[in-house]
Amino acid sequence: MYKTMVVQGLLVMSLVGQLPNSAMAILASGSVTNLSGSNNVSRTNPGTVTLRWSMLSVGLGGSRISSQSGRFTNGGSLVLGVNNKIISKVIVVDNRTITETINETVRIPRSILYAANRQGLTQITYVRGFTDCPATSCNYLTPEPSITFNLTGTSGSVFGVSSYKLRFENGKVNNVITQGDKIKAIAYVNVSRTGTIRAVWEIATPSSTGGSPVYRALRTVQRQVTGFATNSLESPILPGNGTGIYLVRLRFLEPLLSGEIPTLQYVVNTARRSLIRSMTLLAPGNGTILSDQTVFKWQAARDVSAYKIEFIEPPTSNDRQVNLKGYKPVAGVLVKREDLQTTIGDAVAENLQSGRVYWWHVVGLEESGRVISQSAWRSIQMK
Repeated sequence: MYKTMVVQGLLVMSLVGQLPNSAMAILASGSVTNLSGSNNVSRTNPGTVTLRWSMLSVGLGGSRISSQSGRFTNGGSLVLGVNNKIISKVIVVDNRTITETINETVRIPRSILYAANRQGLTQITYVRGFTDCPATSCNYLTPEPSITFNLTGTSGSVFGVSSYKLRFENGKVNNVITQGDKIKAIAYVNVSRTGTIRAVWEIATPSSTGGSPVYRALRTVQRQVTGFATNSLESPILPGNGTGIYLVRLRFLEPLLSGEIPTLQYVVNTARRSLIRSMTLLAPGNGTILSDQTVFKWQAARDVSAYKIEFIEPPTSNDRQVNLKGYKPVAGVLVKREDLQTTIGDAVAENLQSGRVYWWHVVGLEESGRVISQSAWRSIQMK
């Protein structure tokens, strides 16, 4: 024979008399009590509370009540953080209604307080879901028991990031560079008050950016910052030797940020071989003997910022063109872009030894110093 009974608002069927061996305990309802007393917690300092979870079970048989994790929420669907501590207890119900309890010490970390302050919350709620698994299937307790804490203090006293944006040095969030180019990222951070930021610059390379990005650390940042101005945190020079898509970010360790981490993307293309234009020499002729009156002349080249006359001394000193690539200049003269002729001064001549044969040419330089044009080589002899 069966009878019905109401347990904390839930209608539960139970057997009268001897139950068969297949009967099992049923988790009927749950509640939570704060053993620490006050439900007020500081919105600025991490804290610890001790909770007692109470579960009402009815029926007959053994079971295990367990909860895989607890969630800090805004009292609704917004999850501020998760406590992955598992709590559980084995129970035995002997054809009656019993209440089992599980105690838990819960730490409310700074990251939860920071997330709550970012949302402008005055309360946070801690929720746990419980199951009992007496046989091959599990029963889920609904509704999930929860407890609400009041946040005390002023949010202005919390050290946190109030705004944060990430840009490349040129102000872009996406960039395209060539192999070997140097590029950096800058984080512009505003904080609520003076404090110390701990963060790490991370990079995901083309080996993983085609799927799920895998980040590795580039540099750890620890910086004292002020709330009175925007703080700039600069990355190291970013990798750029391999072609493909790169992702870069600054991940905060303290204070922690809620939500997605801002990320920049840049693409590295194959380096194009630089085309060096030819220049025409006008004077002096090949094999000229150098004197104080010797004038070096050449025709203008396009897009140059300056010219440079370079002198080298190869192993051979005969008056014919040889393979001169790779020889380091022993002397040189830098000439302004608007000047297409010059004589060499005493300082240069002192590096050229009497009686020796040298080879010289003129190169055109762009603003960065890269050679973009050059002449053929000619020989010149010292007295």
